[in-house]
Parts: sequence; structure tokens; C-alpha cells
Amino acid sequence: MQEGNYIKPLSLDVIHRWDNAALTMLYRHFYKAMVAYAMQMVGGRNIAEDIVQETFYGSWKNKNTFKTIGMLKAYLFNAVRNESITYLRRQQVTQKHAIHVEQIYREMQTDDNGDLVQHKEELYRQLFMALDEMPEKHREVFLHIMEGKKNHEIAKAMQISVNTVKKIRLRGIEKMRKSLSPEAAALMMIIFA
Repeated sequence: MQEGNYIKPLSLDVIHRWDNAALTMLYRHFYKAMVAYAMQMVGGRNIAEDIVQETFYGSWKNKNTFKTIGMLKAYLFNAVRNESITYLRRQQVTQKHAIHVEQIYREMQTDDNGDLVQHKEELYRQLFMALDEMPEKHREVFLHIMEGKKNHEIAKAMQISVNTVKKIRLRGIEKMRKSLSPEAAALMMIIFA
């Protein structure tokens, strides 16, 4: 076997340092299995990869120590399961919210005043004014979202982490929601949520 393909055996001493060598070791030993495990629960590969990245990040951040390799494995796969469940719960809430937002949007489209086009233009004007008030990096994330890009595509294009994209998205939506009319906020949720 070539040296480049050799996978070092797991070492808790290395893992407990939580440095690049530790993360590389965890990645090589567990990444594919953890992604496959997450995919069984959430379906999509990209989502599963995000969940595993979040698990590795949380592990690195917490710098947990383990008495045995078995405890390390149990921790990682439990963390993936918990992240997957959290994702699925958020999806249910998001779907319920999306249905509500679509209902509001349909009601806006059936306005009897004949000002529908102007009304829509006003909503978009409010939305773009709110975007213009954002810091440049945040605005760039939202413009990528409007182009239909996924979190991982935005992260790659902007050379930032997927977690940074997610945080910017959540904070930006919350901030814009406060400054927009209810109708414009509904439009924002259709576009950005």
C-alpha cells in the first residue's frame, strides 16, 4: 500500500489535541460512514454533508475527551443523529411557515384595487432597500440566494464556510423581517427561507 493511502489507526491522544491532525484522523475514519448515516435520515447528500461538518465543528469547538474509541464513535454518531433530527424538525416548521406565507402571498395577488403590479413593485422596493442597508458581505450572500444558489455553493463562491453562510442568512432574515411591512416580509420568506 502506498504511504499516501495509509490511514493511521485511531489514537485518542491525537484526537484529544483537537488540531488539524485530529480532524484529519476523524475525517478519514468516520466522514463517509457519518454522511451515509445522516443520508438515511435526511435524504439529501448535501444536507447530510452539512450535518457531518456541523458535527465535526461542534466536536472541535467543545474539545471533548473520550475514555475509549467506542465512546468516541458513539458520541459522533449520536451527534449526527441529533443534528439530523434538529434539521428535520426545522424543515417541518419551515414547511408549515411556507404554506402560511404562500397563503398570504395568494391573498395579496387577489387584491381588488387593481394596484397589484404597483403593490408588488413596492414590496420589491422595500426588500431591496433592506438589502442595501446590509453589510456588503451579507448583501452578497442574499444576492446569491436570489440566484437560486445553495448554501454550499455560496460558501464556495465567496470562500467562506457553510456555517457562516447559514448564520448570515438567519441573522439577515431576522433583521429584514423587523424593518419590512408584513407583506414584504412574506415575500422575503418566499425568496430567502
